[in-house]
Amino acid sequence: MKKLYLLIYLLAAQLVFAQSGPTEGARLDQMLYMRGDTHIQLNLGMFFPLFAGGFNFQNISALTLNPGFNIGANVDVHLDNNLKMGGGIVFLTAQGINAVQANFITLNFRTIYEFHVFGWSFPVGGSAGIQIGSYGESFAINPILRPEAGVFYSFNRQWSIGATAAWGITFEPVFNNMNRSRIGNMFEVMLSGRYYFEQ
Repeated sequence: MKKLYLLIYLLAAQLVFAQSGPTEGARLDQMLYMRGDTHIQLNLGMFFPLFAGGFNFQNISALTLNPGFNIGANVDVHLDNNLKMGGGIVFLTAQGINAVQANFITLNFRTIYEFHVFGWSFPVGGSAGIQIGSYGESFAINPILRPEAGVFYSFNRQWSIGATAAWGITFEPVFNNMNRSRIGNMFEVMLSGRYYFEQ
């Protein structure tokens, strides 16, 4: 009889453990990242020059650049499970329709809010910074805004892969003749990989 009681006790303990295990696992799945967790993200893809227009949103015309390639890296620090801030660098290169080479380096500060659902993450946010550009013999440093969104699949807390899309809005002011100032627009699509360093 004592052996029967012991067997019933062990079976009950196993049932309690089995029911509590998934609940704890689900909680950990929802809380992927903690304050201070840091990640590095590498991006590789293409960018598509779209159009430019005046600061008054008039005189809109297509950019005289062909689609090009970009490569970049970001480093972000989590403030909590969803909100993170950091910085990034992007290099873009393309040829103009007259075969003149164009190169751009973007340095930016980022703020991203990330949703987590069943192993998938959906970062939405943007960045602001400067874009250093050369086109033939021309050279300029201009401010840029870069809203972005992405989707990632997390293999575990450390590794995830996905895709990112960004819209680069470059302001090109001409202070001695503001009528010549322009706003350039480019669209970027990238494959991305991320690695997290836990605190």
